[in-house]
Amino acid sequence: MSSNLAGLDIANFPLAIISASLVFLVRFIDLEPVVFLMVVGVNLTTAVYHLIPIPPLAAGSLITTWLPDQSPLQKRVLYFSGSALILAISPAERITGVGLVSPLLNPVVRAVMKFLVK
Repeated sequence: MSSNLAGLDIANFPLAIISASLVFLVRFIDLEPVVFLMVVGVNLTTAVYHLIPIPPLAAGSLITTWLPDQSPLQKRVLYFSGSALILAISPAERITGVGLVSPLLNPVVRAVMKFLVK
């Protein structure tokens, strides 16, 4: 990777902005933009959650590029343990009813959604 931002995937932000523009246009012609609102929500949620610095998420890729030289085995272990952590957090939030990550990130998603889709 030649740049520190090479692993950062920001495609979801432009997709959310484009979908929010379509929401505006669909509302202008007096229709319900339910599908476009869902597209905005999914893309914003994906973009914000990818900012968690856990490999294999996008910000986690930045972390691995900033770490000192690692063997491929160390990177593989980081990615595997990060994946296992992500797969453990999501059901744990559902089962226990206690939010670990979502109470921190969902307000960000809602605020950006309100900003884009007024």
